[in-house]
Amino acid sequence: MAACEEEGRQDDRTQDTPAARALLLDCVQEINRLANSRADEMSYEAGRIDTSLPFAELRRRSDVTEKAKAAGQDPQFSQRIRIGLPGARFPGTQTP
Repeated sequence: MAACEEEGRQDDRTQDTPAARALLLDCVQEINRLANSRADEMSYEAGRIDTSLPFAELRRRSDVTEKAKAAGQDPQFSQRIRIGLPGARFPGTQTP
């Protein structure tokens, strides 16, 4: 049995302290940043999104920035930005 357990103390690495909480929060935030920055690539690698094009080309063709600016407040915004997207699954939006 570890000495800290024998004495009824927690190991410093497992104590619930402000410093430990801050470290945990930093780790969680870093994991979220990593996952968010690679979510598209990870989905591609797992075959969850269209893999008929090389990833770089799919990403380039899937950029909706300009379409979103042009669509503005259009009530059909979601449909408009998807027109012509590779692998789009909405009526009238499939790439020919």
